[in-house]
Amino acid sequence: MATNQQSPLDASFEEMHGSLGSKKWAPPNRVVNFDADARPGIAKAHEYNDCPRVLREKVSLLARLVRQSKNCIVFTGAGISTSAGISDYATKAKEDAQFQWTEKGVQILKCFPQDNDKFLDVQAVFGEPSAGDHVSDAMVKMLKDEKKFELATTKAAIKLRAFDWKDARPTKAHRVLAAMHEEGMFKHWVQQNHDSLPQKAGYPQHALNEIHGSLHDPANPVIEINGWLRHDLSEWLQDWSYKNDLCLALGCSLSGFNVDYVPQEAARRAEAGAGQGFVLVNLQQTQYDKLASLRIFARLDEVFSLLATELGIAHKVRSMDSDYQPKCPEGSVVEEDIFLVPFDTDGCPSEKKMTWDLRTGKLVKLTGGPYEGCVGRIAGKSQAGHYRISCKNFNIAGNAFADQQLPAHLMVKRDFSLWLGSWWLEEATKGFGIMPGGKIPLVNVVEEPGKVEESNSEPVVNAHAQKPANVKAPPPPPKSGKGYGKDKVPYMAKETHDDCYCQ
Repeated sequence: MATNQQSPLDASFEEMHGSLGSKKWAPPNRVVNFDADARPGIAKAHEYNDCPRVLREKVSLLARLVRQSKNCIVFTGAGISTSAGISDYATKAKEDAQFQWTEKGVQILKCFPQDNDKFLDVQAVFGEPSAGDHVSDAMVKMLKDEKKFELATTKAAIKLRAFDWKDARPTKAHRVLAAMHEEGMFKHWVQQNHDSLPQKAGYPQHALNEIHGSLHDPANPVIEINGWLRHDLSEWLQDWSYKNDLCLALGCSLSGFNVDYVPQEAARRAEAGAGQGFVLVNLQQTQYDKLASLRIFARLDEVFSLLATELGIAHKVRSMDSDYQPKCPEGSVVEEDIFLVPFDTDGCPSEKKMTWDLRTGKLVKLTGGPYEGCVGRIAGKSQAGHYRISCKNFNIAGNAFADQQLPAHLMVKRDFSLWLGSWWLEEATKGFGIMPGGKIPLVNVVEEPGKVEESNSEPVVNAHAQKPANVKAPPPPPKSGKGYGKDKVPYMAKETHDDCYCQ
């Protein structure tokens, strides 16, 4: 059960503030008390906030580190997307963000008696919501203070918010990061999430490593927790882990996955006098807090709102209601859904341009990932401009990456859909693939008259889908300490993302 009883964090100075912190800074306060593991054996799910003065000073230091950096990278986990309505694993106190007003609840508010002593307070907090509007934290607090929250849910005045990942919108933090990249303040983004919110905020795909897969790249679909990484993306990750001079680890639980070596390597290099290490922004404790150069306990949207002002780019951050629209070079759009792109028929960069036909009904072949070489069909386009690819009889057996070595008679064939994000139009027409020198996700296949080629050839075994080689394991968790378990190995979750990309 989550409570809001405040108490200061009992931890070492480095774990509270980072090695570059000020001795004058007060400890973060516990603002959510949740006595359960965020990740089993790693740290508790309690949430902490720096006090306003300390937070401002920490953000000022963060701005200085960003300005001094020449090769800054961003490393994001699920925590950056929770305010967009996308749930994470580590946060346990989630109820405040998951309710919306019903028509019944709206009518109850409208009929609230004006002669009631609490009428003005109710008006100030609740206002005049419409059906479907989000039930804010302040509204939830008042309902709970008045012992009305359970009644509101049982009487269906409010209900759990239905959520479709395709409707998720970028957070303030995503939009500030996009503006920072446009201003040259960081060079590269390692995205552990699959939600495509960086691209929706206007961040370019070719500078984004979606190392665990994407909901909008059919050649890099979501990978299960025990799956195989694309070999090219793994090498790209290693490259940036060694050449960055500052790593911003945002919303990460750092619970022992292979990619955790990125901030760990930044800390190691800083200790050796190369680079500024890593900055960790997270509400909960992690097992690597003491390695951070700067440790911030605060919500990411608040931190990046302050940071945008501190960096002098607040006016360049896109508004929260802005929507990304692809901007294709002049002459690259032949007609609607038909483009000229500087790639060859294998999807590789080329000096010559080919026609990229994404009209409904066209056959396309995937160029990478577990379904490399498989043929699907464009099945339509969403209102937001994302293309749906119908995949018929694609081989999949639980984990599409790990199970490629199964004999043919044990492979399971399924029908599902994959998606191509609208930003790929701008990327492909400008000559950008999944990474520098990389392929675009799909190419056209000529359909022979009277012959249906939509069923699938066998996927290429282990092509661009390998366990990362020569990757350093993250450091072992501390054997003891505040908020940590004793002698516990890093947790490897077993949740599956199969339902996310097989829509």
